[in-house]
Amino acid sequence: MDWPERSCDARQDTTAATTCWRTAPTRSRSSASCWTGTCTRGRSTTSRPVDYLAAFLDSLAAEEEYHWSAVLGDFADDFYHLACPHCAVEVTIAIGDHGRYSAIRDWHLGDVDRRGLRPAPSEELSGTGRWMHETAVRDGHEALADGIAHLFGKAECPHCASVFNIADEYTSANCPVLR
Repeated sequence: MDWPERSCDARQDTTAATTCWRTAPTRSRSSASCWTGTCTRGRSTTSRPVDYLAAFLDSLAAEEEYHWSAVLGDFADDFYHLACPHCAVEVTIAIGDHGRYSAIRDWHLGDVDRRGLRPAPSEELSGTGRWMHETAVRDGHEALADGIAHLFGKAECPHCASVFNIADEYTSANCPVLR
């Protein structure tokens, strides 16, 4: 059973939308995002909620995308650490105001041998990455959308020069298998 169609209209009143979410027996992508103010039924909510990122992350958690809900930042200064799938060297992925790059992190020297990230074109995104990107664009959060495009794009290993999908490698290294 899905939410009644009126639940989307209920978000005009924050109290009603919250009540609707708490009493709803099940959630779907459109209904879960409705209560957070990021409704996927074509309505933009650029002025609500006040803390868009928190609502965005709550929406991911409601869709059982716990991994991305827990690690996604605002891309002002985000770092993701993962092993290169080809040579196993630890690669730091930086997405923020100081650049968008892969690098080898050295305790004394900082990020060395930086390589620019290759953002995924919006038309090539799929699944969760596509939904996240489209939602951020629709709601007018271009910095978040740009960060998502980079996170779901490709990086080059500074050590062996192999190219890999950042989100796939980060997910496989950090997301537990649920059985």
